[in-house]
Amino acid sequence: MSCNVMVIGANRGLGFALTKRMINTTPCNIIAGVRDPSKARESMTASLGSGMDRIMMLPIDVTNEETIEKAANVASSSLGSEPLRLLLHCPGILHAEKSIKQCHYEDVLETYKVNAMGPLFVAKHFYSLVAGGQPTKGLPDVGVFATISARTGSIADNELGGWYSYRSSKAALNQSIRSLAHELKYRKMDSIAVALHPGTVKTDLSREFQKNVKPEKLFSPDQSAGYLLEVIEKLKHADNGGFFAYDGNRIPY
Repeated sequence: MSCNVMVIGANRGLGFALTKRMINTTPCNIIAGVRDPSKARESMTASLGSGMDRIMMLPIDVTNEETIEKAANVASSSLGSEPLRLLLHCPGILHAEKSIKQCHYEDVLETYKVNAMGPLFVAKHFYSLVAGGQPTKGLPDVGVFATISARTGSIADNELGGWYSYRSSKAALNQSIRSLAHELKYRKMDSIAVALHPGTVKTDLSREFQKNVKPEKLFSPDQSAGYLLEVIEKLKHADNGGFFAYDGNRIPY
C-alpha cells in the first residue's frame, strides 16, 4: 500500500517547504493543491527535480468552493481505497491593522475568506479522505487534518490587540478545527484535526514586521517546516482538537 499526503498551498513559502521536506523524509506521494498547476509545476521542478515524480498537481482556490469540491472528487478517484494520511492546509493572508479605523470591508472579507472559510470548506470536502494506516516513516499512525493557524488567533493570548481581521479570522479557524475534532470523534474516524502555529516565518506574509522579531525567533520556511513535521509525527488520537506551536507546546484557544 502506498502512502499519500496532501499539501494545499504547496508551491509557495511554508507550504512549499513542507512539500520539499516530505519528499526527502517520507516515502509518500504528495497531492499538491495549487491555484495554477502549470505555473506551480514550473517553479517547483527547479527545486525538487526528480521528486516531482511523486507529486500530483490539483487546481484549487480556497476562496471558491466549487474548485475545492472538484479537487476532492479527483483526489478521491486517484486514491481509490487508500487514504490521505495527512492533509496540511497552508494558505493565509494578513492585513496588519493597528487601529480599528484601518479596517476596510473588502480587506476584512478577503481575510476571512482565505483564513477562516478556506480551511472550513476544505475540511467539508476532504475530511472523509483522511485516515491513519500502517507505521510510516515521518508520519503518525493516526490520520491528521492540520491547518496553519497562528498564536495571534488565541483569544487567551491576546495581550497587544491590533491585527483585527487576522486575529479574528484565525480565532474563527481555530473554532472550526475544534468543532471538526468533535465530529471526527463522534463519527469514530481514524483521524484527528489540529491547528498549528509555525512561529514567525520569513515569507511574504510576515515581511512587513520581521524587523521586530528577535533573530532566534525568525525562522526560514525550511526550519519551520522541520519543526512542524516533528510535531505532526508525534500526534496521537488524544491530541484531537489541539492547538500546537512549532515546539510541540499547546497554545490556549
